[in-house]
Amino acid sequence: MREINDNRPRRPIFSRGERGTEPMARKGERADDARTGVNAAISRPPDGVSTWERTEIRQIEDLGDAIKDAGFEAIQMPPHPVKGSIVFREQDDIRFSCGRIFGHVCISGALPENRISLAVGLRIAPGSRLWHQEIHTGVLVVLRPGDRQQALFLPGTLYAAVTMPQDRLMEVAAEFGLSIDERAIRETGFRNPVCPTPNADALCRAMDDIHDGALQARGVEERLLGHLAHQVSRNTAPLVRPDHQRGHTRIVSRACCFIDTQFDKPLTVDDVADAAMTSRRTLYRAFREVMGQPPHVYLRTMRLHRMRQTLLRASDGRMSVTRAATISGLDQFGRVSGSYRDLFGELPSQTLAGALRLQSAEAD
Repeated sequence: MREINDNRPRRPIFSRGERGTEPMARKGERADDARTGVNAAISRPPDGVSTWERTEIRQIEDLGDAIKDAGFEAIQMPPHPVKGSIVFREQDDIRFSCGRIFGHVCISGALPENRISLAVGLRIAPGSRLWHQEIHTGVLVVLRPGDRQQALFLPGTLYAAVTMPQDRLMEVAAEFGLSIDERAIRETGFRNPVCPTPNADALCRAMDDIHDGALQARGVEERLLGHLAHQVSRNTAPLVRPDHQRGHTRIVSRACCFIDTQFDKPLTVDDVADAAMTSRRTLYRAFREVMGQPPHVYLRTMRLHRMRQTLLRASDGRMSVTRAATISGLDQFGRVSGSYRDLFGELPSQTLAGALRLQSAEAD
């Protein structure tokens, strides 16, 4: 790994001249679209100022785009419905995404095969994890094309990510006078900071402003790219790999894998403990430490999510709430509707009615 002299001339990162270092635009220079939750600028931004798009998180499915166009699977954990917002921007084949999440959520999935993602946890709520391993504010994440990521975020988390072809990443680093350490991006993984990262606080404030409505901003993309490029250009500690799990993280990983594929069957906690190759007591301790809830609550949450997906896919009147619950392995039907409402903020009958209305509108 080598660094090029930073005093040499550099060409602009963005071909349209959107680079800048002036302060953020004033809040309020926007118009709200109540139907979509997307805020749009009222007028064309001045030169060097970029416009971001903002989507309000109204339901758990909105986190499928936690990174733009990723199509992740998002699971909402009790006790409260998820809230927050996601902001996006795309420029010169680079996609910028930033999420501010108020909720206890699991997000998993893989990015497109032709793109690499770098992300930074600008504000990580204590107890948040990647691949069941604890992370902290300032964490750097590298996600290789096609590799599966798995994140557990607690309320108050703010992250930012850039997604681009790998050769574009090399170009971006060169524009900052840097040379990428290919060892730092060779595999998927993360690295917690060993000390506070310079400029991270300013970047955090800038992204908070955008989430608060200041959608016209100057220089934020360059600051984010520069921050991430420096993090993969230095000879620092190696990344923690997803498969480097020990102790309770390994137990929970095995248990979740088993639950995710078998939750529609009449499972018991002892079944899950056997699959995780541990005792019932240790399984409870591991889930409390890693997931913040006991295994039977996680199992029921997964079943409620499967029920919701079944209702959302309903295309005719043959689907019912009771049938969706049965398909998903849920019993005690008297309690299902209340648990569903507590988790998603609406009754299962409302989800079904909305899905059928949507299908009817699309048919027309």
